[in-house]
Amino acid sequence: MSTRLSFWVAEVTRQASCRLREQGDAREPAHCRWYGVRLLDRASTRKQCDTLSATDDLAQRLVDYLRASLREPGLQYAEPPAAISGGYDTQVFGFRVQSAHEEWSRPLILRLLGSQHNPRRALREAIIQNTVATLGYPAPRVLVASADALALGGAFLVMERLAGRPMLDTRWLGVASALAETQARLHALDARPLVEAMESSGARETVAFASLLAQLHDRIERHALDGLRPAMQWLLVHQPPPPARPVICHGDFHPQNVMMVRGVVTGVLDSPNALV
Repeated sequence: MSTRLSFWVAEVTRQASCRLREQGDAREPAHCRWYGVRLLDRASTRKQCDTLSATDDLAQRLVDYLRASLREPGLQYAEPPAAISGGYDTQVFGFRVQSAHEEWSRPLILRLLGSQHNPRRALREAIIQNTVATLGYPAPRVLVASADALALGGAFLVMERLAGRPMLDTRWLGVASALAETQARLHALDARPLVEAMESSGARETVAFASLLAQLHDRIERHALDGLRPAMQWLLVHQPPPPARPVICHGDFHPQNVMMVRGVVTGVLDSPNALV
């Protein structure tokens, strides 16, 4: 039996055993015995089952939300949500639905924020990404964003799924030049539409450099980080004057947030930390 097939069989039997556990069947999971798959301890197995159950619950809640918001009571998944690695402080899932709306029929991403985040971060990120995308920058357009944590268990965004893989998964040589070119392209955009969009939403201060300094200062004081206080005071005293031409800064620009296909940048992800 090939390695790929054996892992496929193991995954199928793992999911089946999770279903049995949910139904109260305490028999030893089949994947504990077959094909030489190493038995995980019971706690780990139970955690896998809980994760599978949680994903199923999320999938149902998401499709219910989309049926209501898109007014398509018969909407179904073409591909149900599947977890994607790479989200450091959020949960990320890829999925597709069968929808009458063309933009909703494409591969999509669900980005689910944790409880540690202000729910309005989802709305802020949507405004930033859609604004820079409208200006011609390669960022995924957000189709819906919600600060209502009750719908899916956290604030969330649903956006286009960009083609490709993170930069370091596709290449190592020439990374510096590609990063510099992509960042310079962002800095060349007219920042006024983003400022106006944030003002319209009542969140202009959240993309201001002074706001970032205030956040850093608050964290240092709140956690009594005495060693950082002198540096923070220096930053506050030596703030640069407002620039003649404001520019948009991504705020978390690194190779794993840059998607590529065959050496070509297809888009830049994760913009909640952007500043002007």
